[in-house]
Amino acid sequence: MRRKIILAALLLACTCLLGAAQHETSSKSGIAAVSTTTPSSELPNNELIYINSSKAIQKDYQDDLLYSIKVLKGFTDTNITDIDALSASTSLYTLTSVSFNALSGLEPPDKYKKYHDYLGNALTYLMLMEWSLAKLYETNNINYFNMSRAEANLSVRYHDQATKELGNITT
Repeated sequence: MRRKIILAALLLACTCLLGAAQHETSSKSGIAAVSTTTPSSELPNNELIYINSSKAIQKDYQDDLLYSIKVLKGFTDTNITDIDALSASTSLYTLTSVSFNALSGLEPPDKYKKYHDYLGNALTYLMLMEWSLAKLYETNNINYFNMSRAEANLSVRYHDQATKELGNITT
């Protein structure tokens, strides 16, 4: 019972953080502003390629975070087994790793370096969160839950900073 209460608290915290991040993205310039306020004909080709690629990676980040929360909720509500949750978390870790590797392969134009670093940190902490959740599902050790909560907070914080930085550049 204690485990379920703690997991429900993490789920609520992650949901609130994600809602704030999505609100930040939609209410400020953020990612959407790149496509609506910056005509592609005004951007150098390397900048346009970087923006489009990093926007896709940022979208993948959001999808992976949402699905991680969905898996945690399913596990907390006992709608999915620990084995299914472990399998899903392992898959999410792999997907996030691919996104991180794709970002690492991009060379950001100078004015996007800070944004690039924030997005890389967001992905790094998301991978750590997914690893910790996988270990939680594997072992039922509450310490992994505590680690995942801290990593989720850092991941969302870096994502918010990346979104804010991109908004500052494109407005």
